[in-house]
Amino acid sequence: LSGTSQSTPIISGILALIREISEKPLTIEEIEYLLSQSCQPIESQEKNNVSGWGHIDAWNFYIARNMMLGRY
Repeated sequence: LSGTSQSTPIISGILALIREISEKPLTIEEIEYLLSQSCQPIESQEKNNVSGWGHIDAWNFYIARNMMLGRY
């Protein structure tokens, strides 16, 4: 597997875990922001058509979410 076939279930799983501990669901805009803040770049510092935002880090996503909510 590669590309979206591999990344979609991973992102879905991370979002399901975050939703489980959230008081309210995240908006699409919040999810996009958190993804952009929590990924480790692979090929470039900018989002691109080859590697998107990069390698997702679930812990960084959680930290970015808490920072967005003013918890850190």
